Amino acid sequence: GGGKSDPTNAPDPEEPDEFVEEELWTAVGQQSFSPPDDDSAVMLDRYNSDLHFNIREDGLGGCGLTEHGFAYLWAGCRATWGVTAGKHWYECRVDRNVPVELPEDQPHPHVLRVGWSVDEAGMSLGEGLHSYGFGGTGKTVTNNQFNDYGEPFGPDDIIACYIDLDSSPGTISFAKNSTSLGKAFELPDSVRGKAFYPHIYTKNVEVSLNFKEPAWSTHPEEVSEYSPLESSSSESKERAVKGPESFSDCEMLMMVGLPACGKTTWAERHSRDNHEKRYTILGTNLIMDKMKVFGLARRQKYGERWEALIKMASNMLNKMFLLASKNPRNYIVDQTNVYGSAQKRKREYFQGFTCKAVVVVPPHHELRKRITLKKEETGQVVPEEALNAMKGEGGRVCVCVREIEGERER
Repeated sequence: GGGKSDPTNAPDPEEPDEFVEEELWTAVGQQSFSPPDDDSAVMLDRYNSDLHFNIREDGLGGCGLTEHGFAYLWAGCRATWGVTAGKHWYECRVDRNVPVELPEDQPHPHVLRVGWSVDEAGMSLGEGLHSYGFGGTGKTVTNNQFNDYGEPFGPDDIIACYIDLDSSPGTISFAKNSTSLGKAFELPDSVRGKAFYPHIYTKNVEVSLNFKEPAWSTHPEEVSEYSPLESSSSESKERAVKGPESFSDCEMLMMVGLPACGKTTWAERHSRDNHEKRYTILGTNLIMDKMKVFGLARRQKYGERWEALIKMASNMLNKMFLLASKNPRNYIVDQTNVYGSAQKRKREYFQGFTCKAVVVVPPHHELRKRITLKKEETGQVVPEEALNAMKGEGGRVCVCVREIEGERER
C-alpha cells in the first residue's frame, strides 16, 4: 500500500560521485585543440578518437586521461588522413610514461600500441577485424590474436610504421630506432582499395607523431622507397569522415529499460548498422572494455577489487558525460535510465542536441532468462528489491520519454 512517490524524488542508483569539474578539465587538453583551417595536414583526429584521449594542441601527440580512475583505461585515436594505395610510413615517438597511482599487481600500467586500421574498425587497435597493431610488450595483434614479434619498446624509442598497399598481398611492417623488425602482417585481398589510417592505442603513455619529412629515424634499406604519409598523392589519400560542426547537428539516444533487458544489444547493433553516424556509446560496458588486459575482459578473478572496479567504472562514466557535453558527436546513453531524476540529470549534458528515447521492454519470461544468463556469465546479480523499484517507475516511463524527445522543441 501507501501513496505514490514523487518521481522527481525517486532514488537514483546512477547518481555520480562528487567531483570538481575544474579538476577534470585541468587534466583535459582536448578542449583546447582546434583543427587548423588547412585540412590537408595529417594529424590526430578529434572525431575519430576515444572521448578520453587528450590530443595535444598541435594535433601531433597526446595521451589518454590518467586521473580520476582513467589510468586503468586504454585510449585510442586515428589520424585525419589514410591511404588506399602506395607505400607509406609514419613515426611514433614514445615521449614518456605518465606517473599514475595503480595497484602494484596491475599488469602493464604503461603500454602503447601503434599501427594501422580501416575506418570500420573500432578504437581498440588490433582487437577487431582489419585492425593491426604492434605493442610495447613485443607482440603484434589483429582480430584479438596476439603473437610474439620484434622486441619490447618504451620511452625515447621511435617506432616507424610502414604499409605497402601496392604489393600482393599487401604488408605492414615496423622498425625500432632505425632497425627493421621485419614483416608483421599480410593483408587479405578483401581490404584492397580500403583506406588504412595511422592508429595509436595508449595506456598512460604520452606520444608524438611524425607524418612528413624530415624523418626522426633512418629508414631501413628494404623500405627506402616508402614515402611519408603526408606527401602521398591525392589519388591515394582519403580523408576520414568529419564530425558535426555544432551540437544542433548531433543526436543523443537515451536507452530506457530494466537491467539485462537488451539495451546494450540494441545500442551496439544500431551503432553498427548506422556507422556513418559514428555513435559513441556511453555505458559502463564501454569503460570495462577499455580496461582489457591483452584483449581479455577483466573478470571476477580480481576478487574483492571487482566491486571497486565496477564502482570506479560508474564514476568514470559520469565524467564521460562531461566530456561528451564539450564534444559534438552522436551518442547513445546505455544505462537503465528508468528514474526521472537520472534522465533529467543526463539530458542537461546534451543541450542543443536532438534527444530521443529508446525504450526496451521484453516479455517477462525473456527478461528473467536474460537476468539469469547475465548472472552466469558475469556474476552480476540484480537485487530483487532494486528490480521491483525500477519496475515501479514503469508507469512514468512514457511521460519521461515525451520529455526527452520534446526537450529541444521546448
